[in-house]
Amino acid sequence: MTGGIWDRVAAEYESTGVDFFAPLGRELVARAGLRPGEHVLDVGTGRGHVLVPAAAAVGQTGRVIGVDLSPAMVELTAADLAGRGVTNATVHVGDAAAPDLAPESVDAVLAGFMLFLLPDPGAALHTYRSILAPGGRLAASTYGPPDPHADEARHRLRRRAGLGADAPDVFDDPAALAAMVRSAGFTDVVVDDVAVPVRFRDVDQWWSWARSVGYRGALERIAPADLPAARADVADALAGARQDDGTRTSPCFLVRQHGCKRVDAPEDLMMTRESRRNLTTWTPHRPPRRLDSRRRAPGRAVPALPLSP
Repeated sequence: MTGGIWDRVAAEYESTGVDFFAPLGRELVARAGLRPGEHVLDVGTGRGHVLVPAAAAVGQTGRVIGVDLSPAMVELTAADLAGRGVTNATVHVGDAAAPDLAPESVDAVLAGFMLFLLPDPGAALHTYRSILAPGGRLAASTYGPPDPHADEARHRLRRRAGLGADAPDVFDDPAALAAMVRSAGFTDVVVDDVAVPVRFRDVDQWWSWARSVGYRGALERIAPADLPAARADVADALAGARQDDGTRTSPCFLVRQHGCKRVDAPEDLMMTRESRRNLTTWTPHRPPRRLDSRRRAPGRAVPALPLSP
């Protein structure tokens, strides 16, 4: 199995001095309400920015399993776990959309910045629901609408790469996303938006960071002779984000994190919606039977707009 672009970025991922995925991974774990002794699946593990704090949250009586498509990511993350002395977490090469786990075998599924990368996120949600124990939780994070400076830089790179505009999908439509989550058997959905300032020393650091994440897919499509012009395009797009000290604090990404629970009886389906500039919270591990006394009409879930090229 090959991880394609993710194999190529694995060694540099979140290692350019730009702190983005790590703090968001910690926050997602905190909002998931993990408890000591729980068993957790982390899909799309990458370099462990969700896996490591999840392992700390469940303690030595708990267990965290990470799954990632990229052998390079898995190899490096396994080495990181060994170096940190983390013994209650493992990471394996596998399909994050269809993890090979028994039904009702985990208490929580965590999905940090990966749902929008799947070819069929609806099918993956059905799979996650099936491996969750009754009352189990799904916690996920995706990109929200980007800062306009970041958006312009991205669009210019895509044009240089010959990729054109993004095609609309289910993550652009709150009603469509709500229907997808609801049809997978989840309830108690809470979606919070949080604006995340990301600080770059200069455009050179932005360029290094872009090569270490999903942007690399677009950068690799740009002819070497055109790269100087592409860098100039990025510099121009980010000029408005320049601060008095010379750094750029944009792009300021809007991150959408959402959490929900599985339910077992179709008549008990319930979905609520909150939209705040905070990260997801919800009541974890409430037994499904208690939903009977709090049945409500379905609400709406807030979608996320992918930022990766």
